[in-house]
Amino acid sequence: MAQRRRMMKSLPGETGQNSSRLNLTVDIRNFGPIKKASISLKPLTIFSGPNNSGKSYAALLLHSIVSAYSSPRKRYRLSDIHYRKLHKMNYNLTSSMDKILSFIKTGKDGEIPGDIIETVAREYLTSNAKNVLRPKIERNFGDASDKLVRTGQRSFSVKIAVNDGIEICMHRKKNAVVKCRNIQLKRGITFQDEKRRQVAAMYDHSDNHSLIELDPAEPKRSQALDVFFHLTHDISRHMGSELPSASYYLPAARSGILQGHRAITAGIINNATYAGVEGMTIPTMAGAASDFISSIIEMSPSAGPFNDIARSLEETILDGKISHATSARTRFPTITYDHNNSTMPLHRTSSTVSELATLVLYLKHVVREGDLVILEEPEAHLHPEAQMILAHHIVKMIRKGLNVLITTHSLFVQGLLSQFLMSGKNNAVTSKKLDFDRHDYLLEDEVAPYTFAVSDKGGSITRSTKFSADNGISLDEFAKVIEKLHRRRMIIEQNAS
Repeated sequence: MAQRRRMMKSLPGETGQNSSRLNLTVDIRNFGPIKKASISLKPLTIFSGPNNSGKSYAALLLHSIVSAYSSPRKRYRLSDIHYRKLHKMNYNLTSSMDKILSFIKTGKDGEIPGDIIETVAREYLTSNAKNVLRPKIERNFGDASDKLVRTGQRSFSVKIAVNDGIEICMHRKKNAVVKCRNIQLKRGITFQDEKRRQVAAMYDHSDNHSLIELDPAEPKRSQALDVFFHLTHDISRHMGSELPSASYYLPAARSGILQGHRAITAGIINNATYAGVEGMTIPTMAGAASDFISSIIEMSPSAGPFNDIARSLEETILDGKISHATSARTRFPTITYDHNNSTMPLHRTSSTVSELATLVLYLKHVVREGDLVILEEPEAHLHPEAQMILAHHIVKMIRKGLNVLITTHSLFVQGLLSQFLMSGKNNAVTSKKLDFDRHDYLLEDEVAPYTFAVSDKGGSITRSTKFSADNGISLDEFAKVIEKLHRRRMIIEQNAS
């Protein structure tokens, strides 16, 4: 397909500073092929490096962590929670309950002491790591955690730091070690005498807003349990406040998975008719791939806030429109490409169309401001000019509040992103001389590039790639390959003469 040379227009609704508040650092040791890595998530996180160096492992691990701890988009009232069902979860409440119970029995108004909140946080997050995070990692990787240890090692270590005060360290099989310090969460309890019955109400200490009223007819331990679960809810929201709202993983094999989703779904449904009559086997699939297919099948038809960027991608690269519709009769989603008044199924389109179709659909119907999109090898099947156009749109996504993590082998993608970083320092002047508009820039605190390199002693080591507003993002990794090609050419020319 011929590439279309078009100036990119400013898209409506674009803002300046990315409003996402991110505060997540992950230290990785001996996980999969990764020997050592320390990664801080930013609005734009870039993984580059040779094949089989652990980029996908690190990206999928970050996806699992964000999915496990990010705040749910749908807010719910505490009265909707059945506390007794929650109590059946494997919480170790000994220290938390003793401290909360002692505080309630005093009958004195006041702020819940910080040591109680930190104890609750530690016990809750320890249980959460066991019952939510570890299963999430195992599901997304499609294997037990003891199979994810680097070859030749006995265990791995994944240390998660959030909000500057919460640290969670996971190992191969052991329970997570959780440290909580200086959690900025203020809650209080006030006691009132209503009709000769003491009523305790929990409130937000910052504005005295009532959060929950304890039932005086219940035993004090049940009241303490209510306080515990309310605190765990607040701690979860507090931790998730500096993480992406949700995470979406678009794997490198997305075009093949996307084209095969109809056959996979049809096969499962057809086999389901024999359930209970004869044995039925459903093939296993890594959770990340399963979620990817489910998101396509369950995709909402309504347009989201990034629809304008999706439309721009269709116009500047695809020269057509990606459509998604679900049959009312079969409930199967149909994905088509509309071009020059003709419509064709995705499997008959070019590799460029099928590769970008997923990103276009996610931008149209799925992602929201504050979400994280992990895009593996965005340059796949794209001409270098199209790669640069796509990189331009990635900047537009960030300017509108989306967080993006890419794994890439492309000099053109990383090179153009580097130029956007350099243009941020003198944006007004630069935009007049290039095909940039005033929203086409990156700031230093929005970017986190990393290079994955295979160690001589086995396993990969990740280092932060040099970058600055003055010099952009270092392209040394690609420069070495270009220099090698140049030397070869010089040898050929010298011998020819």
